[in-house]
Amino acid sequence: MQYAIFDLDNTILDFDRAEAANLAAVFQHHGVTDIRRAENEYQAYNETVWQQIEQGADRDSLLDQRFQVFLGTLGITVDGPAVQQEYDQLLAHSYQVIPGAHELLRTLTNAGLTLLVGTNGIKHTQLSRLAGAHMTPYFDHIFISESIGYAKPNPHFFSAIHDQYPDMNATNTVMIGDS
Repeated sequence: MQYAIFDLDNTILDFDRAEAANLAAVFQHHGVTDIRRAENEYQAYNETVWQQIEQGADRDSLLDQRFQVFLGTLGITVDGPAVQQEYDQLLAHSYQVIPGAHELLRTLTNAGLTLLVGTNGIKHTQLSRLAGAHMTPYFDHIFISESIGYAKPNPHFFSAIHDQYPDMNATNTVMIGDS
């Protein structure tokens, strides 16, 4: 094994914990009264948003409107892009780590593997979270869908990685993720 490509969310960073705290803050700020119910309903809606993005739909417009559309179902009118920015700022400063992640990355680095990040998401958010969790030094390169122009699992996402590491192949590389 020569290369390990890591997803971030719910693989080495605890996205679920960060998302729950940040959604609660956003919902409370915008007058949602039943936070727990709203979080559950939002999760179902947000899953469809990310499925559309992974299938090639325009990421920016979907993300800019997701809070406007969702909060609208609760009778709350908001500026979608402004609420998305509010959420992104909170998430960018959420550094929850999956237990054992640092130890795993240290062990693999000491074993001589080249560690890479391959993640969907917003570039500045993901970079901030990695830095805040003190994980950036483990990785030789960070590949983020926003920069590449394609989201996982689109083959073009992985082609961008292979272009940087042409000796990478199915026998010397592993992708580690939650889905």
